[in-house]
Amino acid sequence: MNHVEFAKELHETDKWKDFAEKLRKSLGEYPLSGVTVILRKMTAEEKAQKEGEYVLTFQHKEQRFEVGLDDAAVFPPAWRIADTIDHFLNPDEEAARFDMDRKPE
Repeated sequence: MNHVEFAKELHETDKWKDFAEKLRKSLGEYPLSGVTVILRKMTAEEKAQKEGEYVLTFQHKEQRFEVGLDDAAVFPPAWRIADTIDHFLNPDEEAARFDMDRKPE
């Protein structure tokens, strides 16, 4: 079973609760088991360096993912985050083999 939790400092508004439920459902559509995702707000530094809709990090020691979202923005589709987590945990072997066979330019 996968878990979606809130960071301690996060105030659980309806927006965050709805997104957590969508992410929980999206994670269930992938071959994932025992995945823990902590939702949190993006830091000011992450917002300034914003390269995408969210920040996704993997905490190896705790074996969990953290997703930083901009509370002021529209949240990205939950399936997109679940898909990224799935690709991280279950890389496409054929694509990986292709990358290994590719010659440097």
